[in-house]
Formats: sequence, structure tokens, C-alpha cells
Amino acid sequence: MICKRTLRADSFVLAKILFSQRNIHCPAIAHGRAYEYVAIQRYEAQVCKTHKCGLFVNQQHPFVAASPDSIVNPASEV
Repeated sequence: MICKRTLRADSFVLAKILFSQRNIHCPAIAHGRAYEYVAIQRYEAQVCKTHKCGLFVNQQHPFVAASPDSIVNPASEV
């Protein structure tokens, strides 16, 4: 999502819009939701343990962020 905020914008309304859950319905998202758990289990069985995580914000460019489903523990990398 791309967001541009001005000083005139109401921060609370903007936050509500950005953090509200959207029910997006398309085949790719439905497939991801249905098989995410299975995919992580198979990955862990074949490669290494993963850990759930939250939002990662780039420190040099705070407008760039990512929210992966899981990350690999650096100590257990292959």
C-alpha cells in the first residue's frame, strides 16, 4: 500500500485506514491462506526451523517495510 500524508490529514483516520483488515478475495490469496501452514511445516521438515515474526521497517528508508510470515533462525541456517 502506498500512502501520502500531509499535515492537514487526520492521523487517527489515516491509521484506522492503514491498519483495518481488508477481506480481499482472489484465488492466489485463498491458496496462500489455505496452504501457508502446510508449506511452513514441509519447509521445516526438509530445511530448518522457522519463527513467526512481525513488521520489519528499513531504518534508512522508513517508508519501506515488509511483513514476512516467518523467518529462518540465523543459528539454524543450512
